[in-house]
Amino acid sequence: MRRGLLTVAALWLLAVAAGAGALVYASAAQAQGARKTRSGPGVQSAPPTSQAVSGALAQTTGLSASEVTTQDVCPPAAPGYATCVAKTLVLRSDHARVHPHVHRHASLGRVVARPTSIASAAPPDAGTPAWLQEAYDLTYLSQSSGGGDTVAIVDAYDDPAAEADLATYRSTFGLPPCTTANGCFTKVNQMGNTTPLPGQDSAWEQEISNDLDAVSALCPNCHIRLVEANSNNITDLRAAMQTATTLGANQISDSWTSKVSNHVPPGTYSFPGVATVAGTGDSGYPGAGTDDYPAAFPGVTAAGGTTLAPASGSGGARGFSEGAWSGTGSGCDLLLPKPNYQTDNGCGGRSYADLSADADPATGLEFYDSGNGGWLMGGGTSLAAPLIAAYYAITGVPASSAQPGSAVSAQWAYGDSALLNDPTSGSNGTCAANIAYICTAGAGYDGPTGVGSISGAVVSGAPGIGGPGFGSGSSATYAQSTGSVSASLAGGVYPNGVDTTWWVQYGASTAYGQQTAATDIGSGTAPVAVTGNLTQLTPGTTYHYRLVASNADGTTYGYDYTFTTGSGPHASFTLTPTVAASASPVSLDATASSDDGGSITSYSWGFGDGGGAAGATASHAYASPGVYTVRLTVGDTAGLASTATQTVTVDATPTASFAAAPNPASAGSGIVFDARSSSEALGSIIAYNWTFGDGAAASGPTASHAYGAPGNYPVSLTVTNDAGQTNTTSRVVTVYSPPPPAASVAPPSNVSHTITIKPPSFTTNLSIPKRQKLAAVLKHGLRVVISSSEGCKAIVQIATPLPSGGHGRASAASTLLGRVTRRIGPGTSQITLKLGPAAARKLRGHRRVQITVRVTLIDAYGRTLTRTAKATLGS
Repeated sequence: MRRGLLTVAALWLLAVAAGAGALVYASAAQAQGARKTRSGPGVQSAPPTSQAVSGALAQTTGLSASEVTTQDVCPPAAPGYATCVAKTLVLRSDHARVHPHVHRHASLGRVVARPTSIASAAPPDAGTPAWLQEAYDLTYLSQSSGGGDTVAIVDAYDDPAAEADLATYRSTFGLPPCTTANGCFTKVNQMGNTTPLPGQDSAWEQEISNDLDAVSALCPNCHIRLVEANSNNITDLRAAMQTATTLGANQISDSWTSKVSNHVPPGTYSFPGVATVAGTGDSGYPGAGTDDYPAAFPGVTAAGGTTLAPASGSGGARGFSEGAWSGTGSGCDLLLPKPNYQTDNGCGGRSYADLSADADPATGLEFYDSGNGGWLMGGGTSLAAPLIAAYYAITGVPASSAQPGSAVSAQWAYGDSALLNDPTSGSNGTCAANIAYICTAGAGYDGPTGVGSISGAVVSGAPGIGGPGFGSGSSATYAQSTGSVSASLAGGVYPNGVDTTWWVQYGASTAYGQQTAATDIGSGTAPVAVTGNLTQLTPGTTYHYRLVASNADGTTYGYDYTFTTGSGPHASFTLTPTVAASASPVSLDATASSDDGGSITSYSWGFGDGGGAAGATASHAYASPGVYTVRLTVGDTAGLASTATQTVTVDATPTASFAAAPNPASAGSGIVFDARSSSEALGSIIAYNWTFGDGAAASGPTASHAYGAPGNYPVSLTVTNDAGQTNTTSRVVTVYSPPPPAASVAPPSNVSHTITIKPPSFTTNLSIPKRQKLAAVLKHGLRVVISSSEGCKAIVQIATPLPSGGHGRASAASTLLGRVTRRIGPGTSQITLKLGPAAARKLRGHRRVQITVRVTLIDAYGRTLTRTAKATLGS
C-alpha cells in the first residue's frame, strides 16, 4: 500500500506547525509511502523493568509505585450488558484519583521535507502524544496521515463536556483543533441524531474522554465521531456501532466488553469495509469457557494490552521496553472457528488477542475529563483499543488488506507480523499446558499481545528515531558514556524502508552549531542501533544534542537532550606526618585522586627540596629543617592534568627549660615546676614529661609536687615536639625538715626591749636569749614588725633561712626608720633602730612624747609572738 496523499486538514496542520518543528513537505507527493509485508516474529522488545516503570510514573505523577494502585472505572456488568474496560490510577492510601503533572508540549513531529534549520524541542513526558508516537515509530505517520479517515468511538451514555474536554487536551499538546465547527468532531446518539442524547454516567464519561484523547494522540488529523448508546446494554451498543458504520466510519473503537460463558452472543460486531477494534478486558485471562465479546469475534481486531516503558539501558535500538500487561484479557474461544490466518497450535478455536498497545495505567495516557477532576492517568485495554484504531487510520494497512465487501479484520497483522514489535515477556494468568501461550507472552504469537504491538515500520516513509535508551523519566538520555573531552551517544533509527542517513547535532546551546558526519544505515525496516562519538569537547561543559535522520521522504529531528562532560582529573593526596624530623621519612599517598570523565594515567611528585618521584604513592626524607611544599601532578587519558600542593614542616630538636619555686622547700610543702620557658623553632611542643627523683612523675607544661622527706632530688623534664623529637634537662631541688608546729613553741619569757632616745633618734635593743625556742625559728626565717602608737611601723625581714649555727642578714626600711642592715644570728641579737628623718619631722615641736612600741615576731609559717614596751621621747 502507498501512504495516501495528505488531506487538506493535514496540510493545514503541517503548515501552521512548521515553525514549531511539525511536519513540512515540499509537496504532498513526498508524503507517499509503499507497503511492506513480512510474516514471522517481529522485533523483539526488551522486558520493561520495575525501575523503568517507576521512572515513568515519577515523571508523570511525582509518585512512587508503592503509593499508587489501579481501580476499575466501570462496575461489573450483568449478563447482556457491557462494562467499560478502563482502569484509572489511584492513590493506594485513599483511592483518590491520581492527577498527573501535565506539561504543555506544543511541538510534536520533527519531520521536514529536507534538512534545514529547525528549532529544538524538549523531550516529551511519558503518556503524552509525542511519547506514544516515538514509542511506536509513528512520528511521521501521525503528523502526515489519517486526515481522510473517521474513527468512531462507541460508548454508552453521554459525556456533556466531551468536545470541550477534547479541546483542552488537544490544545495542551499542540494538536490541531477538532471541533463541531470545523467538521472534525461529531457527537450523535445511537440513532445518528444530535438530539436527544442519552443520560449521563460519570464512569462512562471518563471512558469517553480516554477514548477521544487516545485517538487524538496517534491520529491528530483523523475525524472523530462519538456515538453514544442509550445504555450499556449490548443491544444498544451494537445499534450504535451500526450507526457509526452508516455514518461513514472507517474504524470503530469499542472500549468495552461483555463476558459470556459457554455460548456465543448474537451478531458479529463487524461491518463491511470497517475495522472494528475491541478491548480484550482488564481482568486477565478469564478462564476456559468464558470469553470477552466483541473482541473474540474473528472479524474484530482484539486489542491486547502491554506495559510500555522507557528502555532504562535495555531497550536496544527502539529505546523503549514492552511486555504483556498483567491485566490484559486473552482467550481461546472454542465455540468460534479459528480464522484461516491464525496458525497457532493448541487452541482449536479463535485465539485472541490479535494486536496490542499500551494499556498499563502506570505508563498509560494522560487525558482530560472535567467531570472527574480534570487530568487523569488511565489505561486498560480501553486505551489499547482506540490507539490501535488510530493506528489503523494513519497506516491504512488493514483497509488495503481486506477483501472487497468484507470487514476489515486483523488478518493483515499476521502477514506483516515481522514488521511489528514483539513483546516477549509477561503474563496475565495461568492457562492449560497445551495453550500456555494464551496466557504468557513469547516470541511470535501469544494471547496477551497477539502477533505484536503496533509499529510504523509497516509503511515506508520518513525515518523514525528511537527513544533514549539510558535512564528513564526526566533522566532519560542517549548518552552511553561521557568523558571530559568526549562522549558516546547511542540510539536507534528506523529507516522505514527508504535508504537513510543519520547524524548528531550538538553544541553548548540549542543552536547546536556542530554535527557528526552523516552515516548511511540502508533501507531496512527494523530500527538500527547507531552510535555517535563526539570528540574535542570542553571539560565541565553542558552540551545540547539531538539525533537527526534523513531519507528521500523527509528529515526527522529528534528531541533535545543534554549531557555534561566530566571536569577531568582532580589531584588529591595525604601527607604523613605533616611535621617530621630531619632524615625521617614522610609518606605520600595519592590514591584518593579521581578523574571525572576519564582515568588517571600518571602521578608526578615534587618534594620542594629538589627531589621528586612517580607513582600513586611515594616516600621522602628531608635532610634539613625547614618548611617544604610538596606538589602532586596527575595526568589522564585525555591529556588533562591537575595539581595539588601541601606543606610539610621538617623540625629541629626542641629546647627543654624549667623553673622550680620555692627551692629549697620544706618537706610536705608544694613546689611548682614551670616548663613554659621551653622553646621550639618551627613546630610546637606537644608533650612535657616530668620525673621528680622520688619515683613520682607528671605531664604538662606546669606541675606541682610535694616531697615527703628532706633531701636533694634530681628533677628531670623531657619535651617532645610534633616531629617526635625530644630534649631533656635536669636540676636539683633541696627539701628540708619543717619547723615544729606553733603549739610547741613556748613564748619567750624574757624577750626585752631597751629603748634609748636621743632626739632625733632612738635605739631599740631586742634581746632574745639563746636558750629560747625562738632560736629555732630564726633558723627558718623570721619577720620582726615594730610599730608605735602613733601608727609608724617598721618591718625587719630576715630573708634567708639560717642553717644551724649560721648567720643571716636583716634589713629594714620605713618612714619610722632610716635604714638598718646588720648581721644577726641565733641567740641574743640586738637591732639598733635610729629615728629617721620622716619620724623626726613628725615629732618636731614636741618636747616630751610618750609612745608604745610593739614588737611582733612572725615566722615563716605565720605564727606570731608579740611584746610591747613604753618609751618617752624628749626631755
